[in-house]
Formats: sequence, structure tokens, C-alpha cells
Amino acid sequence: MNLNGLPQGGPQDENWKLRALECASEGIVITDALQPDNPIVYVNQGFRTITGYKDSDVLGKNCRFMRGQETAEKTTENIREALRSGQPFSSEIVNYRKNGDRFWNQLHISPVRDASKRITHFVGIQLDVTRLKEAEKELEQSRERLAIAESFRSVSEMAAGVAHEINNPMCVIYHRARQALRLLKEKEHGKLSEADRQELKVGLESIETMGARVSAIVREMQVFTSASKGSPREVIALGNLVDSAVAMHRTAAKILSINVTKAFSPDIAVEANALQLEHVFSNLLANAIDAVTSLESREITVTAQQLGDRVEIRIRDSGPRISDDIAGRVFMPFFTTKDPGKGTGLGLAIARSFAEQNSGELSLERDVRGNTFLLSLPKAKNQGASHNS
Repeated sequence: MNLNGLPQGGPQDENWKLRALECASEGIVITDALQPDNPIVYVNQGFRTITGYKDSDVLGKNCRFMRGQETAEKTTENIREALRSGQPFSSEIVNYRKNGDRFWNQLHISPVRDASKRITHFVGIQLDVTRLKEAEKELEQSRERLAIAESFRSVSEMAAGVAHEINNPMCVIYHRARQALRLLKEKEHGKLSEADRQELKVGLESIETMGARVSAIVREMQVFTSASKGSPREVIALGNLVDSAVAMHRTAAKILSINVTKAFSPDIAVEANALQLEHVFSNLLANAIDAVTSLESREITVTAQQLGDRVEIRIRDSGPRISDDIAGRVFMPFFTTKDPGKGTGLGLAIARSFAEQNSGELSLERDVRGNTFLLSLPKAKNQGASHNS
């Protein structure tokens, strides 16, 4: 079926179809399904250009000679199965040119049947997509590099924030310690007045307060580092998770007469990292407790509902509506409305980070009746084997 030297003809020329195949830029291969080992009986110029093979190199051979070290065995088996079952086949496969160079081949194979539906031939169409695959690989590598750079940027920002937040109290500690030492030296000479004693007391209290803040920041960062190590996700019963978080704050809730109400189906379960999610719930509950501590009516409600493949969990408190200014900053690292030494400002930032690491979202909703933290997480695919927190 080689077309070299075919005579040129008019509209009645029966060879025009074959000449049309020769003009195609795609590689075209026709094999004889009625002969043993399905040999090649025709290749067009597109095939010769893509592979570098001549007709004499390939006619009478099975197409497997173009496979090589990086040709996926699974793809090869899928081709064999398609040929055995007489089904069309389409996939990308690594093939090799005559000079040994590998290339990505977008391969389409179709059976050709005669009038009795018997398969007589297979037609393979080849498209060299090597440049496209290389471009896709370069794009993926660029995305990976960007993700790594973004990760380093985030770590750098967090480290800078930690350094800043620790440096401030450490400066206070250093100043107050020097001041205390000076006053103690004066006491040795009997020169410590009542005002000096009061100043010494204030200085030591400042050291205690700032030391507690540094310790709290380091503790929060240790929790974040420990829980960010990529433990596997598991099925977690929401009721057990809430009970565990409430238990962690039971003493404070009891002393303050805070009523924590659960309102959701006991069958609801999510899929997440248990350690990270426990930290998220504990932090959200602690924030809700702080919000209602000074009120006469201290109510916290936890509700949940399944929406498609997601679970939406709402932790609502009866505290005063958070202002626009504060609402815009609650998830910022080191932002806190608490007095010095009583909060690190890392809790909600870490909680949102953990939510996102579990394919979730954490946001704040406000209305005249209170504030609600909305946590959206993936619904557990298998709720039969839930984790008991």
C-alpha cells in the first residue's frame, strides 16, 4: 500500500483516498487483523516524519517495536485488551523513534469491519504531543516551585511575627530585671524607700506577665508544629469531638454557669486529622466562653447539618456582636483583644490553618443576637467506624 509513484488521476481515481492519508500530518498506521501478530501493512508520511522509520523498517512487523523502557506496561495491556475485544482505544503512551529518542504519542486505535462485521484491519492515528507534555510538566514544576516559595513566605512571615511578639515582652523583661537588680542593690545599702519597693513589685509583676506571654506563644507554636506533621485523616463522630472539647473546659464552664447545648444528629461524622480538629474545637469553645463570661445569660450552642458532601458546624455564643474592625482581624496571627499576658493571638489563626489543612473552611458570622464561628468540613465517606475522641 505504499503510494510512492502512484499515478495522478481525476475524480474517478480510486487512489485519491490513500493520497489524502499521505498528506495528513498525523501518523497513520494500518495493520492487518487477519494475519498472525497483526502486522503493519501501511504507514503514511506523517508516521515516517514522527518516528524516523522507513516503510522497509516497519511493514510486516507488529507495532510493539516502538515500545521502550519508559512505556507503561499498564497502557500496553490496555491496548492488547482493546484489540482482543475489538474496541476503540485512546490514550497517551511513551514510544521511541528510530534514533532512540522517546516521545509522547497521543494514540487512537479504531477497528475496521467488513460487511459481515468481521474485524479486518486496525487503524492507528498518532499525534506527537511531546512538546505539550513538556509544557505541562514545566507548568506543574512552576506551580510546585510557587507553592514552595509561598510556603517559605508563610513560614518567614510567621517566624517574623513570632520573633516580633517574643522580642517585645523580652525587652520588657530585660528592662524590668535590670531595674529590679538596681533596686535590690540599693536595698543592700539601706536606701530602698516605699516608692522603690512599689516600683520593684511592679517590675517583678511585669516580668511574670511578660514571661507568661512568651511561654504561651512558644506553647502555641509547639502545638502548631506537632499537629502539622501530616497525621492521616480518619472518621470522627462529631458528638464525641464536641464532648471532648467541652470536657477540656468543663471546670471553667461550671464555675461561670455556662450552658453548652448540642443540637445535631448523633450520626453526623467528618473526615479529618483528629489532633488538629480537637485543637480547632477547643479553641473555638474557649473563645465562646471568653465572649459570654461577663454576661448574665451565658449560652453556647453547637449545631451541625450535612449539605451534600460537606458538614457545616456552627459554634454560637450569646456575647455582644463583634465590631467590624475586630471581625476583620480575628484570624490574623498575634491579634488579640485580651490584656497583655492573657492571650497570644495565635489561637484562631492556627484554628483556621488546621481547618484548611483538612480541606475545610473557618469563618465568622455576626448578627444582633451574637457571634457564630462557621466550620465547614468534608463529610465522612464511611461513618460506620468513627473515631472516639
